[in-house]
Amino acid sequence: MPGKRRGASLGRQTHKAALMRNRRDRRTEEEREEDNANTRVAMARLHQEQPEDTRAERNEQIRLRQRQARRFITHRERAGRFIE
Repeated sequence: MPGKRRGASLGRQTHKAALMRNRRDRRTEEEREEDNANTRVAMARLHQEQPEDTRAERNEQIRLRQRQARRFITHRERAGRFIE
């Protein structure tokens, strides 16, 4: 199971979550746009450095995981209809 992403639980009422929300609220629109652009550039560079076969394998794993999750949800919904 993958670990929780940094900042993933910002809805919780913790001190760290409040600090991050406040910091995000204080930023101007230009700062947000600049941060987003920097993040996009960094991710593009990261993907470019990754070998094509590694990227293809990772994408295939993601597709498989999504397919299995969809199938599980569909089966669960069907089972729920028969229970009622």
